[in-house]
Amino acid sequence: MAKLDLSVIILSWNTKQILHDCLASIFQHEQQPGYEVIVVDNASEDGSAEMVRQQFPQVNLIVNQENVGFAKGNNQAAEQAKGEFLLLLNSDTVLIRPLFGQLVSFARSVQAGAVGPKLLNADHSLQPSAGWLPSLLSVVSQVGLPIHRLGFSHWPVLQSNAAAYYQTPHPVGWVSGACLLTPTQLYRQLGGLDEQIFMYMEEVDYCARVQQAGKQVWLDPEVELIHLKEQSSPDGRRYAIIKLHQGLYYYFAKHKSASQLFFVWLILLLGAVLRLWKAPATYLSVLKINPWRPFG
Repeated sequence: MAKLDLSVIILSWNTKQILHDCLASIFQHEQQPGYEVIVVDNASEDGSAEMVRQQFPQVNLIVNQENVGFAKGNNQAAEQAKGEFLLLLNSDTVLIRPLFGQLVSFARSVQAGAVGPKLLNADHSLQPSAGWLPSLLSVVSQVGLPIHRLGFSHWPVLQSNAAAYYQTPHPVGWVSGACLLTPTQLYRQLGGLDEQIFMYMEEVDYCARVQQAGKQVWLDPEVELIHLKEQSSPDGRRYAIIKLHQGLYYYFAKHKSASQLFFVWLILLLGAVLRLWKAPATYLSVLKINPWRPFG
């Protein structure tokens, strides 16, 4: 069997309608051959798997008996992928025009280790989706002193809000896992996503390892798609905030020194205290996270 250009991997957990809309947009806009779509259903109870079987029989479907998380689900699909590249795609994304061929061509042209497009909100406004790898400075700039809100395109922040940052292709620290293209061989060589991370920060850790392997991570804003942010989270914004803090602690424990982990804990602790008034239950949960054992 001839090798495909691309294997698109989509995870779903009780996202029947948005998964349907995502798949419909793919087959509406991507008419050229050369790709496959693999859906991993993480034990949904809303009929997602049945919907895929009935309405999208061309999709390769993996049905898990339990929710194994984002990382392990993607790794499952990557094991059987036939494409030269993998595209990790959230179920809460919607294509508005063809993008597979453009992403693959761009990745080949720059020999990228990972590529991400420009993400848009439902109203087509910019959705920040890339930035610098975590460091004490980038964490302080994002949490301790919210410099990211000032819109400086060259100041290191965890996630850039600057419109200029998303105007032309350039290397970045990380791109969002909502739509991340990477060579299949490299993904397997690096061991895929870190399965210790159940959800959030997997892509940041992966992009760090891509760069440690001598490859660059690129943002290609000439490719766009809609991302319905946090629609696939079980508890929306609260879940995302807690998992993001856990992921940051884990990242520093894995990639940085013990002293840097201590200082990032102080920074995030201060940030959580200052935000208690906004969401008391959420940030009280954040304050209870053990930075040395963030996942329990």
